[in-house]
Amino acid sequence: MNKLALLIAAAALAAPAWSAEYLEPESAAYLPVAEKDADLKEAFGPDVTTRMIVEPSFQFHYAVMLKQKQGHSFIVTLKFAPDVENVLQRYDEIERMKKEPPTENAKVAAEYLAAIQKDLPPYPKDAKPDRCEFEIDGDLAEKIVEAFKVMLTDVRVAPDNLGLDGTFYHFALQEDGKTLEGRVWSPGLSTRPGRLVALGEMMREHCQSGRDRILAEAGKLIAQQVPAK
Repeated sequence: MNKLALLIAAAALAAPAWSAEYLEPESAAYLPVAEKDADLKEAFGPDVTTRMIVEPSFQFHYAVMLKQKQGHSFIVTLKFAPDVENVLQRYDEIERMKKEPPTENAKVAAEYLAAIQKDLPPYPKDAKPDRCEFEIDGDLAEKIVEAFKVMLTDVRVAPDNLGLDGTFYHFALQEDGKTLEGRVWSPGLSTRPGRLVALGEMMREHCQSGRDRILAEAGKLIAQQVPAK
């Protein structure tokens, strides 16, 4: 084996392998923008232990978090109501099309622009996401923290596999004065990141509905996510 081949082999052994089972490091460009977003401000507060911020390609972002204060644990969600989100999306689409007019199929684009402007309500400048807060027991909160920790303590650089349509999931854990962060793009449902996404969505549903079934399912998912000690 020549010297170059030896160097390549050594590098391969030294670098942690990436697979679909890991989160990737958070983008340095994302956090400064997200932290300034008034809709997400609460998700970056000092009493937030875990957070998942969901960014679909063609919808508005929303946040799911675990907050712990004065010995109590709460699931909190921030999400625009569907009717408000629809209006905001239409304004965003209009702005985008005006800034970057399509160079092809101009007639079709003009017809589409006219359609989304038709009967458009005034811009909801004071619109805020709906907020839901629901207290959970300390044991479940501890399991949620464990599930986030096992994923965020081992993030790995991923290959560029982004598509035109999908969703970014941004995760964070704040503990002992430190913040661990990672993200994933549209993970497979059966992967570890996919199960963490499912956990976050169960937390959101649980907060909105308070159903015991969601709580039980979240407990099962957490048991699958966290390795046995």
